[in-house]
Amino acid sequence: MMSAFARLKPGVDERRALASLQTIFARLEAEYPSDNRGRSVETSPLSEAALGFLPRGQTTAAALALSGAVGFVLLIACANIANLSLARATKRSREMGIRVALGANRSSLVFQLLTEAELLALAGGVLGIAIGWAGARLLWNMRPAFLTQSSIDLHLDLRVCAFTLGVSVLTGILFGLAPVFRTSLTDVASVLNAGGRGNIQGGGRNRLRSILVVCEMALAMVALAGAGLFVRSMQNAQRIDLGFDTRDICLVAFDLGSERMTPQHGLQFTRSVLERVSAVPGVAAAAIADTAPLQGGFLQTAFHEGDPIDSRLGTLVLSEAVTPGYFDTWRIPLVEGRLLNGFDRAGTHSVAVISEAMAHRFWPGQRATGKRFHFATAAPGGLIEVVGVVKQSTVINIGEVPQPVAYMPWEQDYQPFAVLAVRASMPPERLLPSVTAAVQSLDPNLALLNPSTMQQVIGQALWAPRIAAGLFGLFGLLGMVLAVIGVYGVMAYMVLQRTSEIGIRMAMGARAPDVMRIVVGQSLRLAVAGIVAGVCVALALTRLVANLLFDVSPNDPITFSAVACILAVTALMAGGIPAWRAARIDPVKALRQE
Repeated sequence: MMSAFARLKPGVDERRALASLQTIFARLEAEYPSDNRGRSVETSPLSEAALGFLPRGQTTAAALALSGAVGFVLLIACANIANLSLARATKRSREMGIRVALGANRSSLVFQLLTEAELLALAGGVLGIAIGWAGARLLWNMRPAFLTQSSIDLHLDLRVCAFTLGVSVLTGILFGLAPVFRTSLTDVASVLNAGGRGNIQGGGRNRLRSILVVCEMALAMVALAGAGLFVRSMQNAQRIDLGFDTRDICLVAFDLGSERMTPQHGLQFTRSVLERVSAVPGVAAAAIADTAPLQGGFLQTAFHEGDPIDSRLGTLVLSEAVTPGYFDTWRIPLVEGRLLNGFDRAGTHSVAVISEAMAHRFWPGQRATGKRFHFATAAPGGLIEVVGVVKQSTVINIGEVPQPVAYMPWEQDYQPFAVLAVRASMPPERLLPSVTAAVQSLDPNLALLNPSTMQQVIGQALWAPRIAAGLFGLFGLLGMVLAVIGVYGVMAYMVLQRTSEIGIRMAMGARAPDVMRIVVGQSLRLAVAGIVAGVCVALALTRLVANLLFDVSPNDPITFSAVACILAVTALMAGGIPAWRAARIDPVKALRQE
């Protein structure tokens, strides 16, 4: 495997460079069809190539999904504030009518309302920048150890601040247009003729506020559905069977190449490490490999026995060199044949234990034990016999497609980089200092790399999904709270507007449960309309994040049903408080007010 780096000439963009490279690769394919058939080239900026194994599309989809959740919360907030502004504008309609009657220009009133909205929006934008700065620092402090300062840039620069303030200005215009539109259409004569009489308004006057509430509920449904899917995905990822026992394992890595050890000296050193560590109290088992689960591996192209070294016939296989106690230490079950043992040494017949995925890939429907294969880098006649098959285990990423793996004897395939895995009979955190002391007692100058427990490694592997689930859950919850506040605000304002009507109803014999039924029924109708619309939108949008989910469908019925029920119940509670207040209205006072 190779990585090529190139600096573009001035005036040459990436698309032009890629076209030239593809022309070269097409020529190579025509000239050397056996080696280059079906092979092409792909380019990417260095900042994107630094993602390593993470696909660019997956990373982009995650960023867009998170931005979408933020956008939904922003729209819910805009609808909420627009509702509040409409209510405030209704209260100020007499003031605006008097201003117009006294000669005020309508454009100046519109300018005043927009200015008030912009001041609110800019104040929120400044506060948001401060919260974002603190949130970025908090998020950075929660990062795993392998992320360094140069890996991810989370600081707020002038571009981020300018974007935030620009969005604040646009949102101010967005939620300020509703009251401006209503005020500009106000009939001065009708406002002034209303005098001091009660403000009894029909449903038509409240239609815009009801539409905004329906939109809020729909957006909250989309945000909560996305959050629910990511939370369930995180729960499934934590329950995925990795194929080995992750409990009570601690890891220590070291590089014998940095000590300039010869292969003979290195083999003897690793034998001594296993002897010394196995004697430490609390160590149940120990093994050495050239890598550890969830830390990648070395890929080689493997061929069936008798196949020529031809790229069309080869299969990429993860090759791992392990000591005999590897499978017992990790508790990887044997499926077929035998495990590696102390007799598999240098100078003996080359053998390997393979994973179930490799057995199914190379010899589907057959017994793999006794079959032979070879690597592209092997010397002529360098065949490797399969002596056993073990259960499939995770090697690179949690939730990955099963990878073909060939486990080679450490004595036959020595590697200078070694990872010591120790199974403890006590909490591994307590045993880890004793293990590192035992290794350093053999060579005090040997640098030990990333001493950690396997649970910490798994936590690092799940860090990004866990953060994503947490952020989506936070924004989904925030969206729900804002939507519920919107329902409560509209219903409370409706009760205030219809105080006289409710008083008349109660004076003519309506009971408190009847009044509560009217108010709660209206809030539920708005909520159900928003939930139905939100389900339709969410079913279309969640498909875009299907490749980010662990073992959960983007249209998961459990998630959608749970979210719909939660929204309906919260909307019922939000409408219940104004309904309770409406039921306690005194008809005499209400009619006297009128």
